[in-house]
Amino acid sequence: MYSEEIRSRIVPIVNCETAIPSPGGYHFFCRKIVQTIYHSHRQSDIRVTRGCGWIRHEYPCYRDDNGDHLGTVCQCFEDYCNTSDRLEPASMTGLFLLLAAVLYFLR
Repeated sequence: MYSEEIRSRIVPIVNCETAIPSPGGYHFFCRKIVQTIYHSHRQSDIRVTRGCGWIRHEYPCYRDDNGDHLGTVCQCFEDYCNTSDRLEPASMTGLFLLLAAVLYFLR
């Protein structure tokens, strides 16, 4: 959808092998963590963290539950393997029309 140059300006692309000093000779890989953080007084938050890992887990994905949050951690080993989902052009058009209608009626 976007060229690599535009995508790297929106969300910088990190090369784990060169961005993190590795005195131990680790082989870095991509990691994506999706956390659902529970609140007693409001709606839960969902946070997505993408970064580099260096200690591999035996499974490609695993879950952790720490009482106040639930997390899913996935690891992958190819370039750009932990990217986000793309919005389809039809979805973007629908969102634009909805926003335009809201702004029209609020003025």
